[in-house]
Amino acid sequence: VLHVHATEACMTVKIKLREGAAQRVRRRLGCDSDNQVAHRLGVAPSTWNRAARGVTSPGPKLSSALLGLGFSPKALFEVVAEPAELAGAQEGRQ
Repeated sequence: VLHVHATEACMTVKIKLREGAAQRVRRRLGCDSDNQVAHRLGVAPSTWNRAARGVTSPGPKLSSALLGLGFSPKALFEVVAEPAELAGAQEGRQ
């Protein structure tokens, strides 16, 4: 998570999976469930589930596994900026 200080507001910038990316990954892997996807990617099911829902940013291990499937970074990830106080409140609910 990167905090960017603008003139008047502090923004938090996160990398998230793009809308529809989780479904494309599932199709590419030929998986029927999120648990199968997580297993094939070598991450915990909870890690995949949080990233797929946009709750957390994908970490280095998950990002590497996803890119190893042949997707371009732009097809998988997006950068999202939100006010820092909103980001902090969302992180507390995880």
